[in-house]
Amino acid sequence: MKSLVALAPKYLSALAVLPWGSCDNWWNTETCVSAYSRQNLTSYVEGNTTFYNLNGTIYAAANLTDPVKEYWEYVHLRDPIEP
Repeated sequence: MKSLVALAPKYLSALAVLPWGSCDNWWNTETCVSAYSRQNLTSYVEGNTTFYNLNGTIYAAANLTDPVKEYWEYVHLRDPIEP
């Protein structure tokens, strides 16, 4: 049991970089923004809509996606499930 506990940090650290943790993957779109990055974007509110400046283009908040959603839509759900 002690050896299992000793090895756990080694294997768990490999899980620290999750494929849906960033927008730097082949499946991400130009409107992909992680929650952490979104906090650093320039934004403004017009009426009831928040707009963000993403790489020089203005997008309504509703049109931005996050890497988790894109991973599930474009990678995981796209692959056929084998019997």
